[in-house]
Amino acid sequence: MIDRHAPPPEPDDAPDGVFLEAGQLTFERRVPVPRAALSRRAQAALWALRIVVLLLVLMVAYTFITQLLS
Repeated sequence: MIDRHAPPPEPDDAPDGVFLEAGQLTFERRVPVPRAALSRRAQAALWALRIVVLLLVLMVAYTFITQLLS
């Protein structure tokens, strides 16, 4: 929630890109961000999450199609 009575941020507290021109900002957004170094446990958790999401999508699609045909 935004506090309307808060003083404006100091220049040092401003987010990156506020003081860039449009062309500079566009260039900075095109720079790829390197992959984060994750532990094996974190990678396994993300793969498990992907599989769960895929299963849920399949379940929803199946339910939608069966209800549509009945």
